[in-house]
Amino acid sequence: MDSIDTMILGANTYKMFVSYWPEATQEGAFGEKLNSLSKYVVSSTLEDAPWGKWEGAELISNKPMEAIAKLKQKSGKDIVVWGSLTLAESLMKDGLIDEYQLWVCPIVLGKGKPLFAGDSTLPLTLLEAKTYDAGMVLLRYQPDEKNK
Repeated sequence: MDSIDTMILGANTYKMFVSYWPEATQEGAFGEKLNSLSKYVVSSTLEDAPWGKWEGAELISNKPMEAIAKLKQKSGKDIVVWGSLTLAESLMKDGLIDEYQLWVCPIVLGKGKPLFAGDSTLPLTLLEAKTYDAGMVLLRYQPDEKNK
């Protein structure tokens, strides 16, 4: 959380986050940091994106990939996209992702949508593999085109 200052969510992930995080006082410093991030929601259907007592999210509804490319040019810390698979796929397609952090948790859900789907391959370079006591693993990758 200390390396980011901005989060971008798709509309569905925004709805899940806003139903929990703005009032999640039991989450301590992590919750405080998450709630204080600059927030953007990519949506063509939402009219606003409030965030409880915290500053609401700014909607991006027109030319979202252009808007996100401009956000990346601003000074500041890193930008994170949580969940929001459709948004992530668009960001991948447009080459707007600088690093993938895949947190593998020891839980089998049995269904879901793959992150890297389709016929195309995405060449990645492993930057780090880190294990945690509870069995979780962090895998950090960088797209190969970012290495050139």
